[in-house]
Amino acid sequence: MGLTEPATHLRADIAEFWRSRRRRQPIFWHDSAPGRPGFWVVCGYDPALAIYRDSKRFTSQRGNVLLTLLAGRDHAAGKMLAVTDPPPAHRLRRLMTAALTRGAVRALAPRIRERTRRVVAGFGQFRFRARDRLLYPDLDHEHRAAPRLDRSPAA
Repeated sequence: MGLTEPATHLRADIAEFWRSRRRRQPIFWHDSAPGRPGFWVVCGYDPALAIYRDSKRFTSQRGNVLLTLLAGRDHAAGKMLAVTDPPPAHRLRRLMTAALTRGAVRALAPRIRERTRRVVAGFGQFRFRARDRLLYPDLDHEHRAAPRLDRSPAA
């Protein structure tokens, strides 16, 4: 299966593909495609956690998004937590954690609510489908079917 092709991720059987890989082969090599090098795919929790914890052998400093990795490096490396390895990552995490405590977020809640109200007001009326727990814009004020959410069980 060509994981670099966007259409692959729209396939109806994609969830089963990942379930099967996690069960049978949670780490595998994805062959190269024209103009794109091959790469390792890690899709099991335990192997991913082991890799995450081993910054000596595995790094995020070159990037962690496939297109960025294929291009060579991420320009945010060492500046953003997601693409920074320890020990600098620990310093960034401490700074972020202090800003995201329950009290800090609670203090921001009124501003967040007000800004959200202003943004949402720009979309017109909304309808809520309790079955899908989905809020969607109803710009022409006529009821239309909301998109179904994928309810496939997590593996």
